[in-house]
Amino acid sequence: MSSSEIDQNLVPEEPATQLYFPPQNERQLTIRAILVGCLVGSIVSCTNIYIGLKIGWAFGASIISAVLGFSFFAVINRKLTVLETNIAQTAGSAAGYMSSAAGLLAPIPAMAMLGFEYSWEALMVWAVSVAFLGVFFAVPLRRQMVDVDQLRFPTGTATAETILAMYSDAAEAIAKARALLIFGVLAAFFTVSYHFNPQLEKPPIDEWLPAIPFLATAAAWGFSVYLGPSLFGAGFLIGPRVVFSLVLGAVLGWAVLGPISQQSGWAPGAIMSYKDGPRGWILWPGVALMVAEALGALAFSWRTFVNALTMPVAKNLEGVDTADPNAIPNSWWIGGLIGGSLFAVIMTQTVFGIPWYLGLIAIAI
Repeated sequence: MSSSEIDQNLVPEEPATQLYFPPQNERQLTIRAILVGCLVGSIVSCTNIYIGLKIGWAFGASIISAVLGFSFFAVINRKLTVLETNIAQTAGSAAGYMSSAAGLLAPIPAMAMLGFEYSWEALMVWAVSVAFLGVFFAVPLRRQMVDVDQLRFPTGTATAETILAMYSDAAEAIAKARALLIFGVLAAFFTVSYHFNPQLEKPPIDEWLPAIPFLATAAAWGFSVYLGPSLFGAGFLIGPRVVFSLVLGAVLGWAVLGPISQQSGWAPGAIMSYKDGPRGWILWPGVALMVAEALGALAFSWRTFVNALTMPVAKNLEGVDTADPNAIPNSWWIGGLIGGSLFAVIMTQTVFGIPWYLGLIAIAI
């Protein structure tokens, strides 16, 4: 997920509860569960690159992986267990978000726009280093946020409830998979159609109604109608509150601050010029707002991160027994975290030429 996902997903009003108590020896970590999750996740990761370059964020594959994995094996009468389905959605979610975690949605494309090019082999190893670090860093965060703070993660809770609902009504799960397929085919048909007729995707309303000069002015400042299915789906997923914030930001930036910057002489260039136009000027207030919110959220969450990294070690030193028999030993995740940090720092310096000490600071932040 993006940098704001922790804030969006933490809802402390109600403690987390265990929704499923598996029978003894239920199959969990199997090859078929991992394969189906990685397959769906890899497809979602590719689509995330396309959507991310267009709108700037990525979507997860948890529920999609769970539904498609369950439905596929149910159709061939080789149903996954509940825990296998959970592994499938875990693998799918991890693979789906790798495009975002590896910086393929914003940092790498930005570097390409500046003239820097990287081989796919270098980016692949870089992505592996990020994934390796994330796996081990997730262990202390899980202990603190889930076991200690008992925070609820709405996305994870919704996925768990979806999995349990599928096992209570297999026909409904297959119907959901069928709906995914139908809407996917319709979206693909529309996408192919507007490649032959671009006006299907972006109808030039300002050209159709030249008698309304406001439409031409709005179009010049980037306001237009976009009918692509990807943004409709994004709107379904993110909900009205986030959509309203995005619309408000677009209006404030492009209908208010942009014209002010041009009329005041701060950005005298063409409207869409990054160099000396309003588009480049608007970029900096937007970045400042995002960075300030991210750093503010990090500052208010410092205690959680410190506890996550120190509490398990402190408990072991005090001789406190951990009640969870499935808990990952501290030596495993601490060693992995150190090794993953070194791996990431080496790749950061090798691929991007960033000094090692800046790499360590980035990991700490």
